[in-house]
Amino acid sequence: LHHERAIMHRRLASELGRRCLIVADLNGEKFRLGSFEGAPTISVAAASEVRFVNADSAVSSSAHPRLPIANRAFFSYLRRDAIVTVGDGAILRVTQSMEGEASAQMLRDGVLNHGRGVNIQGKDYRPNSLTPKDLDDLDHILSTPDYDIIALSFVSSKQDVLYVKDRVEKSGRQVRVL
Repeated sequence: LHHERAIMHRRLASELGRRCLIVADLNGEKFRLGSFEGAPTISVAAASEVRFVNADSAVSSSAHPRLPIANRAFFSYLRRDAIVTVGDGAILRVTQSMEGEASAQMLRDGVLNHGRGVNIQGKDYRPNSLTPKDLDDLDHILSTPDYDIIALSFVSSKQDVLYVKDRVEKSGRQVRVL
């Protein structure tokens, strides 16, 4: 789908006599809330206890917020007192963490929407910058002339960027790396 869009944008730009650079983004490891059974959005008051559970979906309400996260690796990064942000500003402090489940406290009133991104704040959180999917995507990006720039999201180290630049150089392609 993304490749088809890149080709379409390139064709349209050509028809309009415009230059168009196509950026391919390697997402890195990311965590998202699963689905809330019932309402897709819940309001949660400051000081409320929230449960993170390892699941694709969960019954969740303002009175009993349960936040499903399908990627089990998320729980390996959690530590007591870690700050977790959800979406555009819900902020929680982890109070307890165990395998596949965690408790947290809302630090201020907030709205939680299913499907939103979840981030763990702090120097100990170092997500994998290049997942196996990213490496497969990189192989595809370098096998076609349709991409001009490769962007790396959530870079964990200088080595991540150098690794991608080395792969680009070995491919013989002239692709910039951001």
